[in-house]
Amino acid sequence: MLAKNKVLLCFALVLSGVSGQALYGQADAAPAADGLYTVDQAHRGETAYKAQCTSCHGDALDGVGPYPPLSGDDFLTKYEGQPALNVYNMIQKLMPATAPGTLTRPQAADLLAYILSFNKFPAGKTEFTNDEDSLKKLILPKPAPKS
Repeated sequence: MLAKNKVLLCFALVLSGVSGQALYGQADAAPAADGLYTVDQAHRGETAYKAQCTSCHGDALDGVGPYPPLSGDDFLTKYEGQPALNVYNMIQKLMPATAPGTLTRPQAADLLAYILSFNKFPAGKTEFTNDEDSLKKLILPKPAPKS
């Protein structure tokens, strides 16, 4: 019963989604134009995603059944104005739904890098951090209007 409750809690939290067309740092954090992850990190995240996440979130990160998408407009508006730490913690502590909390901090950072990459956030020369203080400074802004 406890495992079922954890999965339900995980599901509820995932439904809250993630947002941002670009991530901008507050104070001394790097702006999105500088890139937030490396291409290699996003590739590692893609491999982990395919092994851990596809069955619930789909190959195209568009959600499967009751599981929410990790891409698209709805996804990009859910966490507007919130720190990237919120999304990172959700991944690291609550995913995968079948085994919450089993992802390491580097695995969660790789997965977030892949999700950002899939959503057209720019790659850079520095890997996405798993440092809590840095993640608090990265704020997910309102998505840019469609042209």
